[in-house]
Amino acid sequence: MATDTYWQLEKDFYTISADHDFVVRIIEHETVTRTQGDGEAAQTITESVPSKVHEFRVKRDVLSENSNYFANMLSDAKFKESEGSMIELHEDNALAMTVWLKITHAVVDDTTYQLSLDDVWYMLAAAQKYGFSTHSPAAKLWFEKWYDTDPNFDFKEHQMMLLPLHSFDHAVGFRVASKYIVYRATGNIFDRRPAAFETGTLGLDPNIINQLNGAKARLKTVLHRDLYKPIEGLLRFAKCQCKAEVLFAYEHMLTRHNVWPLETAFVNQSVDGVLRKLELVPSGMRQPRTCGTRLCSFDFGYTIAGVRAEMKKLFDGLCLDCMATSNPTNPEESDEAFWAKARNKYNSSWDEGCRIRHQQPTWFFSFIGERSKMNSWVEGSRVYNQNQNYNQNRAPGHVQRHAEAAAAPAAVQRGEGGGGEE
Repeated sequence: MATDTYWQLEKDFYTISADHDFVVRIIEHETVTRTQGDGEAAQTITESVPSKVHEFRVKRDVLSENSNYFANMLSDAKFKESEGSMIELHEDNALAMTVWLKITHAVVDDTTYQLSLDDVWYMLAAAQKYGFSTHSPAAKLWFEKWYDTDPNFDFKEHQMMLLPLHSFDHAVGFRVASKYIVYRATGNIFDRRPAAFETGTLGLDPNIINQLNGAKARLKTVLHRDLYKPIEGLLRFAKCQCKAEVLFAYEHMLTRHNVWPLETAFVNQSVDGVLRKLELVPSGMRQPRTCGTRLCSFDFGYTIAGVRAEMKKLFDGLCLDCMATSNPTNPEESDEAFWAKARNKYNSSWDEGCRIRHQQPTWFFSFIGERSKMNSWVEGSRVYNQNQNYNQNRAPGHVQRHAEAAAAPAAVQRGEGGGGEE
């Protein structure tokens, strides 16, 4: 459609800069379905047609400074726009472009914070297409304020927030969302996108999704180990006649609360769902008339409460800073800052240099670098623990907090977490 035929379309005009010298024209399209032909020869045709015109009055130099796409087009003589005062774009989201133009021209207003989550994804699409930087100070500040207007999201929204939070480098929000998802996901965690982007190229790095699933699997492993601890003590060490009754009572209690066997419980429940059911176990609950030994007379409720408390703080979410240092994009940088945190086997500074506070599990699962390096570290940790006789002379049934790092690539030495549920 020729430019001079847009006169019949609805038009909106935006003055982004008072001393503008350039116009960005966006032709909004809509999908139209029509029938062509008659009878058996009739065909349904779907096409995209212009529906509305948006014109933005901007500064040419500001546009070029903040977008590689526009910089090339406005400076290269082979493009007609290089000599003109207007550029015409088709099928872009006008609202997303409005916000980007306001960000780049430093004229952000309160209306820009009213965007929906889908709109933010359209902003990411525009950034990908035109080269706007989501890591620029202005863009990060805008996103932080947008996020703060209503940071309460449901599970699906938390999933769809991961990419925006990662793209705009929002460390706190990414920690919150990743922890929320790991504790509340049923089944495998996957990269959820708004409907309009299901077939597009926008999406989270698959390595990040793998690490989230690894963190969830680790929570399940530790929960099973801790719930099984009293059972192991009874089976391996109890010599009395009442141990069978205590064993039955404990497992019956777990089964009655629909959390045992644990693998069955996790078929349609999240880690958080299981922990909430365990919260219903009353303190002071124990098998009466036992031999009185520690193995048989333990308080079911007290034991379960301890398991819940440890589980709730075991994983703090993923850390954007650890992710960045584990896999630097600049060839002149190294991953030294990431591995420096692991040199002390009893390190208390796993979050050194990070914008969020966290412990070792977050450091481990935030790794997205060369897998062979992490595998070597895991193997080294296993050998170290063996050489130090870490489990020597431990009390029967004692929870092994640090000695299982090498169980699988997705395993991690258990550390003390830094916060409860979100």
